[in-house]
Amino acid sequence: QTGSVIVQPKSSIKVNPIVVKFSGSIHVSDKETISLFQTHKNIAVGEGKPKLEPKPYSFPFEFLVPDNLPSALDFGKKKLTRIEYKLIAVLDRPMMPESLCPKIEYPVTILEFVDVTKATYSQRKEVSSASPGKCNVQLSVPRSGYTRGETIAVSVVVTTSSSYVRKDALTIDLIRRVKIQTAKNKIEEEHVLKSNKYDLNIIGPFNFSQSTTSQLVIRNTPPTVRNQGKILKIHYKIRAQMVLDDKKAPARTFIVELPIVVGTWPPADVPIDDDEDEDVVHYMGEMMMSDDDDDDDDITWIEDSDISDLYEQIFFNT
Repeated sequence: QTGSVIVQPKSSIKVNPIVVKFSGSIHVSDKETISLFQTHKNIAVGEGKPKLEPKPYSFPFEFLVPDNLPSALDFGKKKLTRIEYKLIAVLDRPMMPESLCPKIEYPVTILEFVDVTKATYSQRKEVSSASPGKCNVQLSVPRSGYTRGETIAVSVVVTTSSSYVRKDALTIDLIRRVKIQTAKNKIEEEHVLKSNKYDLNIIGPFNFSQSTTSQLVIRNTPPTVRNQGKILKIHYKIRAQMVLDDKKAPARTFIVELPIVVGTWPPADVPIDDDEDEDVVHYMGEMMMSDDDDDDDDITWIEDSDISDLYEQIFFNT
């Protein structure tokens, strides 16, 4: 990837080479930080003891994105974990500690390329759970790969051996399972992202079955993380559970589950309402910049609209 640091001094200033840092890290419950990588390079601004005049300057640079990185993600208010990547540009000044030098931080969104249009994710999936002579629950989806913003059409067929009528007897859930394991923390959680309940009204006399279709929308949630070593895994599944009352025995629950993949490509065709879920995924093209200590520096920000060929700019006004 390529980018540029733009400096516009308000007056003549002496400077050292500009330092550009690129890093990635995993943060676990705001208690532990694990570095994925760290790189830095110096951008020369001139020969000898360079001096910048009060006019715009542009200093190009290149940076390499390492392979096999997990997607950037943030669980929002849950603060379960987050993966972030960022570029930091420091305008190094002579005889000034780095902490006091003008600095800009730019979040970079990296998404693992998971194409859900591949044949692996395009085939119909089906699973069933049978209890001989009692009940059969069959769960199916048209494909196993989806992206954020899509709707999953879930089909459930319940077959019983006799008439069965019960309110809210069938529950269909979209489940997210998160597993985090580090030297200091071990977290396993299961989150119900969407849940629909249905009545069963199986009365026969010749066909003791009922077919139900449920629409589950995938909203703000991180993509599937399949294999980031042993540190982090995020999996998704559809769960159908049916409660069967029997006058001669205690109530029983039949559960069937189907794994699905939440990928990153292609993008959703419809806008996603971020207010309906607290989980957040930051997409490429968003840029935010900050300055630590120099109140005289006017910091600006831009948005990049070309996701496929990201060209980043970082601005200083000094």
